[in-house]
Formats: sequence, structure tokens, C-alpha cells
Amino acid sequence: MEASNNIRPAIIFNDKLKMSPIEKFQNQSVRPVIKMMHQQILNLFLGYPNQPFSKNNQVSPQNYFLEIKRFIDKQISLKYELIGMVSGQFNQDEFEFYLENKTEITKRVIAMIAQRISDTHKASVKI
Repeated sequence: MEASNNIRPAIIFNDKLKMSPIEKFQNQSVRPVIKMMHQQILNLFLGYPNQPFSKNNQVSPQNYFLEIKRFIDKQISLKYELIGMVSGQFNQDEFEFYLENKTEITKRVIAMIAQRISDTHKASVKI
């Protein structure tokens, strides 16, 4: 599955490794989309009410990822907005593959988004 969208950032990975079709899709399609959409994803998350980094909710740096993932999983509308932002960037073949493997890919997308938000926040507070 080749990304037909040249505006996506290139992400280099070792394609000689044995990967399942879902892992290959994750590396070739999902990661570049999440990287390309990072600022929009971050803005949506940080603008969401009661998110883990609000002033009223102190999260320890060690728990960033878990708190973010837990929050996204609880906020169904946010979760599906994030999934829609990512899946809306897929071409027809990618979208068909996504639909065939929706449950597994959705789990991976949310985990990758939570990790990126966590890493970005850690870097911004210079832990």
C-alpha cells in the first residue's frame, strides 16, 4: 500500500523486516498521516475541556501517556474526531484496508496519537 499523497512526510523504516499487513499499513500510511496532522491533533486535544494538561489537573510526567490514552478512550467524541482526522487523509485503497481492520487500526492510531501528545508535552516542559 503506497501513500499516494506526496504532502505526507516521508518516514523511513526497514521494509526488509517481516511485518504483518497491519504493521506495514501502520508504518506506510498511519504514521505519516499522524506526523502530518500533528499540530491539528495537538490543538484539538489541548482545546478539549478537562483534558489532562488543564491547570486544574496536574499529571506527573511519568503518567502522561497513560492519562492521555485513558482520557481519549473515555471521551468518545474526541476519540472519533481524532480517528476521523486521520482516516480522512487515507486514499481509497488505504481507507478500504482501514475498514477491513478497523478495530485493530483504531487501537493503534489512538496509542500513537497519545504517545505523540505525551512526547510533545514532555518536551515542552523540558523534563
